[in-house]
Amino acid sequence: MPILHHDDCAAILPCRWNDITLEVYPDADGNAKGEIYLDDGISIISADDMVNKARLEFTYQAGKLETSFIFGSDAYPAYAFPFVASVVTYGVDKAPQSCSTVEGGEELSCFYEESTSTLFM
Repeated sequence: MPILHHDDCAAILPCRWNDITLEVYPDADGNAKGEIYLDDGISIISADDMVNKARLEFTYQAGKLETSFIFGSDAYPAYAFPFVASVVTYGVDKAPQSCSTVEGGEELSCFYEESTSTLFM
């Protein structure tokens, strides 16, 4: 579930490029899936226009979070993507040894709250 950061914003449209927090709520098997739809918020888009819109799918399985395009592509303007500033995963059984990105293996800052079984990245 993407959560927009709305400091000093009175409406969704001007805030759509603000950072987001992605909240992950795994099911009993430890899996979760969600989607986010993005468009430029201005143009009238035809059904065939994949440049000004995108729909992303987030999949959480075996402790890994992956993102893939449902439609749209990397042709969607990079400036129009909100930045995922943090990820909060609920129902995590134990603290991970480390948190990192898959691509490049960049180490991420993370904190595990044992009392609530929540991982903050």
